[in-house]
Amino acid sequence: MSTIREVFLSTALYWTYLCPGIKKLHLVSEYSGEKVENTVLDHQLLGGVVWEGPLNIDYDIAGFTGLNNESVAWGITMGITFFYRQEEMR
Repeated sequence: MSTIREVFLSTALYWTYLCPGIKKLHLVSEYSGEKVENTVLDHQLLGGVVWEGPLNIDYDIAGFTGLNNESVAWGITMGITFFYRQEEMR
């Protein structure tokens, strides 16, 4: 009988800056490190923008790059976040 055991370690530092004069636009930056059991620590740096759009929808796009040989060379990520708030029933 074989067992699969993974040890996962993740750490991140996140920074956001609300752009003055440009309503609802944030600059974002993130450093992340990730390690799974016997692999080398994967270091990445990400930078992008988040826009707080209408109807409680946030849009984001960012580019990222690896900081060591074991990391992904570069990439792009995009996302849409929907916020839904249910009113309390009385």
